Amino acid sequence: MIYQVTQTGTPSTKNGPKLLKPSAKNSDILSIVNHEPTITDEAFDQLVTKAMNELPQEYIKGLDNVAIVYADWPDEHQAQKSDLHPGNLLLGLYEGIPLTQRGSGYTYVLPDKITLFKTPMLMVSKNEEELAEQVKRTLWHEIAHYYGLNHNRIDQLEGFDHMHGDHRH
Repeated sequence: MIYQVTQTGTPSTKNGPKLLKPSAKNSDILSIVNHEPTITDEAFDQLVTKAMNELPQEYIKGLDNVAIVYADWPDEHQAQKSDLHPGNLLLGLYEGIPLTQRGSGYTYVLPDKITLFKTPMLMVSKNEEELAEQVKRTLWHEIAHYYGLNHNRIDQLEGFDHMHGDHRH
């Protein structure tokens, strides 16, 4: 999942989320360090676990040979692999062989990997509630890739209108 960043450096969608600012409500787990929003690994792990529990369990239980991990930022290889351009933020990445492409020879392979990127998600979230929703949405998006869905199909299922560049409900 990729977000466009405006020239001012703040993440932008149609409604223009702003850079996370600590407040009394979210300052216990969210903070700003070196001008970047941060969250502890333990708190982020809890958000991932919560998202896993809230997503449809038939899809979670169907994950086979998949590691779900998180990192602060994508590494150079992940940024290149996802064709990440300047001004974009990568929120998550699925790396592996989608279920629909696995044949009878799919044995003795390393696990597929879903990586969630903490700092970019923090940058597109205004508070802890939005961050929790972004973690869940990004995890769901990457799990959809595991099940063989491409971006166009995921967008269709999520109600994204490519002609207007926004979600239609």
